[in-house]
Amino acid sequence: MGGVGFQGHIAFNEPPNVRWSPVRLDEFRGCRTRVLSLTVDTLIAQGQRNLGSNTAAVPPMAVTLGMRELLAAKRIRLYLDTGAWKQTILRILLFSDPDVAYPATLVHGHPDARVTADLETATCPAQPW
Repeated sequence: MGGVGFQGHIAFNEPPNVRWSPVRLDEFRGCRTRVLSLTVDTLIAQGQRNLGSNTAAVPPMAVTLGMRELLAAKRIRLYLDTGAWKQTILRILLFSDPDVAYPATLVHGHPDARVTADLETATCPAQPW
């Protein structure tokens, strides 16, 4: 059970930022539990939602279950809320093929994965045109 970050990470399995040596889908699926540095985006989101925007109070590193352990779970339950922050990633999660750029999409094909979103997140955003 866990939330999905606005860039599609689950359990701090953030999209790998390796411009010169891309991570293959099978490599990312095989990632194990580890300590990692959080991205700036995650530090900002955690600070804003939990600490009155005090990003300096957010620990810069985390222990995360690897995708290997997450995908081996008997059941996967993913939750999305916060409206506009997650509207795009919800659609990517539901309608895109698995892609390391959006780690949550790796749950496709799991025999018992479910996604739950609040109404604001599930609502299509207003079109600016």
